[in-house]
Amino acid sequence: MNEPVKETASNGKEEKTEEMKQRMSEIQDKIIEGINSAMSSTAEHLDKAADKIHETAGFFRNKNTDSLKDDVSNLTRKYPTYTLLGAAFLGFIFGRAISR
Repeated sequence: MNEPVKETASNGKEEKTEEMKQRMSEIQDKIIEGINSAMSSTAEHLDKAADKIHETAGFFRNKNTDSLKDDVSNLTRKYPTYTLLGAAFLGFIFGRAISR
């Protein structure tokens, strides 16, 4: 009489173990899929950032100090208010950095 009870309990444990293994496998697959998606998205963002850095490097490579000075002068004449606000902001930031 004790044997059938043990066998039923054993079968129930095996079924539960199989269910848990199945669930863990599904969770693992979802985690791997999420990580792959995040890595792909990060790689795309890094590619875009690298392209922007490359463009910026090319800009500075093709400029000399005189042309940069002329560009800044032209922008200052064209947008004096923004220039003053930008200078004030940079002064504030540098002042905070130095005071620390």
